[in-house]
Amino acid sequence: PHHFGNIPLFVRESDRVLRQGGLLAVVDNVVPPGSVGDYVNAFEKLRDPSHGRCLSPEEWTAAFQAAELSVKHQETLTKTMNFQFWAKRHDPTMQSYLRSLLTESSGPTAAFLNPQKTADGTTFQLLEAITIATKPEP
Repeated sequence: PHHFGNIPLFVRESDRVLRQGGLLAVVDNVVPPGSVGDYVNAFEKLRDPSHGRCLSPEEWTAAFQAAELSVKHQETLTKTMNFQFWAKRHDPTMQSYLRSLLTESSGPTAAFLNPQKTADGTTFQLLEAITIATKPEP
């Protein structure tokens, strides 16, 4: 969904087509609220212009609640990304720029992305969430 133009509209439309008692499960990358999330979204958008915006887990919950869906479960999973694979669509100049944005990040942004140099190159972390909600029975 982080490629969708309007995530709240997606959630409302999902609610519209769900039967009462129906289940909606969404898996997507998520970011922390605030400047760290803004940085990660900008970083992702530079790599992939089709990237819209990753929401925070709290924003997913709010979007489900706004559509009157009842969140039953939410969990997150850290996933390790290989920078070379992640950035391979770009030429060496853009790869160098993206690598600098990653490795020169600091504070909470660096803590979230956790860039690491390994024998195989550079890795970093992203966060993925699953949010499961139901449409209430009458």
